[in-house]
Amino acid sequence: ERIARELHDTLLQGVQGLILRFHAVASRMPMDAGVARDMEDALSRADDVMREGRQRVRDLRRSAEATTDLADAIARAGDEVVGDGEPIFTVAVEGASRPLHPIVRDEAYWIVREALINARRHGQARRLEAELTYGEDALCVRCRDDGLGMPPTVATAGRPEHFGLRGMRERASRI
Repeated sequence: ERIARELHDTLLQGVQGLILRFHAVASRMPMDAGVARDMEDALSRADDVMREGRQRVRDLRRSAEATTDLADAIARAGDEVVGDGEPIFTVAVEGASRPLHPIVRDEAYWIVREALINARRHGQARRLEAELTYGEDALCVRCRDDGLGMPPTVATAGRPEHFGLRGMRERASRI
């Protein structure tokens, strides 16, 4: 909740202020059709970034407020990321579900969500699955898909200037 509040109050509000300022400056500038189109395209992209940022803030808040059941939270994330149709997303649970420490639950949720986004965006998968196995003294979370996979160098080191895999590893180590 604190992170969501900080993102909203600083980053998103600051970007929104910049967008408004650019709109005001653009309205006072004499521009030919090409420059005006480029400015509108840039402002449209900025609006998209704002929408995505607001969605992330909502997701952060929902994660904090949502059910404590990890499988339910992951099923909802799958519905949001995948939607209807392809790829097909399923959640499987083995063992008796039990309450988890909030940090474990939230970090596992965000790891799976990032894996789903990556598989959807980059893997061209037709099927995605998250499997939760509750052991006596352990929780195992697996994500599978039938997509293209990734080069071994990306799997081990990630891609430069991309933080999805690095963030997943950081979350796992936090658990």
